[in-house]
Amino acid sequence: MSTGARIAVCPGSFDPITLGHEDIVRRALAFADRVVVAVAHSPQSPKAGMFTVGERVALIREAFAGEARVEAEAFQGLLVDYARSRGATLVIRGVRTVADFEYEMQMALMNRKLHGALETVFLAPDPEHSFVSGTLVRQIHTLGGDVSPFVSAPVLRRLREKVGGTPAAAAPPSAGEIAAELRTVVDRVARGRNDAAPGSPEYETRFAEALALLSSLAKERRPATPAAAGGAGDDNDLVTSGEG
Repeated sequence: MSTGARIAVCPGSFDPITLGHEDIVRRALAFADRVVVAVAHSPQSPKAGMFTVGERVALIREAFAGEARVEAEAFQGLLVDYARSRGATLVIRGVRTVADFEYEMQMALMNRKLHGALETVFLAPDPEHSFVSGTLVRQIHTLGGDVSPFVSAPVLRRLREKVGGTPAAAAPPSAGEIAAELRTVVDRVARGRNDAAPGSPEYETRFAEALALLSSLAKERRPATPAAAGGAGDDNDLVTSGEG
């Protein structure tokens, strides 16, 4: 690397890196000789991400495997100190909204006050990715949504390994839970509109009738027992009378 190389730092959490992030980094290569994608982290921060810092760095390296001018590294502490240690003179920031700009402008001015040789370059996102963020990608994927339009193939693969593509199916109710629900239904039927008291003749009669109805319905829904071809239980048993 020549001493006159222009180095840019693109800082962020990248949990995970999205196609929006990748677009900003690739476009920065138009005016920077090298871009360092810097994953910021603080050991004291209680906020836990989906991916560890090491995993995020690995994902970034995989996403830019074909681009020798992009590298990824984790850092902590002040961005200006990290930029100075890397010989960087540019900070690259993607700005999606007015709120983003207000925050980023304040940070850019403070960074320049701390490091006069450090310039911040704001890049507007590609409209296709203007609404995409790592937070939304995590939330959508965790809830079973399709995030393939928002991340590269390596990132999508790791997301599926980390969380899975769809939420786990709910466990079926146990026999005890089903029995309790049926008992509640039968009790409600037995009480009727007059709210008959348990033990009364009216309640006991209606309770017996409800149980008999449930038993009858269960028999109707019970599948036929398989039998030898042509015998009882054959598919012909389902044909109405008079049909061949």
